[in-house]
Amino acid sequence: MADFYPAIHKMVSEQLHAENFYVVLYDSATENYRLQYFSDEKDQQLIASVPTSAFSRGLTGYVARQQKPLLCDEQQFQDLVESGEIQAQGSPSAHWMGIPLWRADKVIGVMAIQSYDSKYRYNEQDLKLFSSIGAHTVIALDRVRSRELLESTVKERTQQLLQINDSLQKEIKERIHGEQLQAALYKISELTASSQDMQTFYKAIHKVLCSLMAAENCYIALLDAEQTKLTFPFYVDQYSPAARDRPLSRGFTEYVIRCAEARLINSEQATALVEHGEIRRGMSGLNQPSRHSSSWLGAPLKIEQKVIGVIAVQSYESDYQYSEQELTILRFVSQHIAVAIQRKLTAEKQKLHQEELERKVFESTRELRQTNLFLRLQVEERKKAEQKLFYDGFEDLLG
Repeated sequence: MADFYPAIHKMVSEQLHAENFYVVLYDSATENYRLQYFSDEKDQQLIASVPTSAFSRGLTGYVARQQKPLLCDEQQFQDLVESGEIQAQGSPSAHWMGIPLWRADKVIGVMAIQSYDSKYRYNEQDLKLFSSIGAHTVIALDRVRSRELLESTVKERTQQLLQINDSLQKEIKERIHGEQLQAALYKISELTASSQDMQTFYKAIHKVLCSLMAAENCYIALLDAEQTKLTFPFYVDQYSPAARDRPLSRGFTEYVIRCAEARLINSEQATALVEHGEIRRGMSGLNQPSRHSSSWLGAPLKIEQKVIGVIAVQSYESDYQYSEQELTILRFVSQHIAVAIQRKLTAEKQKLHQEELERKVFESTRELRQTNLFLRLQVEERKKAEQKLFYDGFEDLLG
């Protein structure tokens, strides 16, 4: 349609004096006028500020109401204004010619040309030619609109199909990811139940995490018994050696311990936390300058609702940011790590209890053996004393 009306204007200009040409469509049901094309040597800039409803009060509206072609010179224009049929609008023309555009038996618009040169007048022959062009214009307009509508429909349908395809691809991807996640969670559950050695367990958990997210940089921090120091039984980082034990401070890890909730901290959030005094950057405790992460995830390890440590992963790549979905995964992993640690602590307590019981049994047995030995010695000495008394009495009788 952007090319249609300029082409009509060019064709009309080849047949008639039509430097000033416009087309307005009309909806009889709503009585709305919509300007489709306007080319005018005097009012081209003015038309942008004129509402389309203004056409209803001028010659355009008059032709639409009368449903007849009109040739109008300056005198006729003045007569229509004085009779109240129209209102004067825009620059006055020397001669104006307009025709109604018909679709079947209904007027759908007005097409008009005008001349500001008083030497040029349109005549009845021009009006017939212009009316013929108008009839063909409506036919061409409908065809172009139908083709444009068809193309628009095809484009819209294609876009819908693309959206459906994208949705299906996303659903497939989410389903595959869901299956991978479910398998990983089962694996974590199995590791929690079967692992005997904690270092082996940590390494296996880390391997599973790497299959679900960017977890190349991962560590587990535990509070000591006095809750004044952090220890790092597992620490893997692409830029740092293994972390050393350190006192509690204002790092990301301590922040999660204080909150007792999992946290996702990106660069903007880290800056805000620093400004509020919640954290200080560079709490690694290493002897070299710390490299700041661009995205950090941490989840507390809890035993009986008491925080005993934190598992964290971090990324140093500025174009990678963790999401809430990965935070949910880390929450799940932290629960299983806490269960494994609790199982280990329980096992150690049972082992200590067993060792203490065995020690007590051993000491009791040793005391019993000593008592038995002492009693046996006493019995032996008594027997010897009795024998001596017997022999001594027997010798006295013989003597």
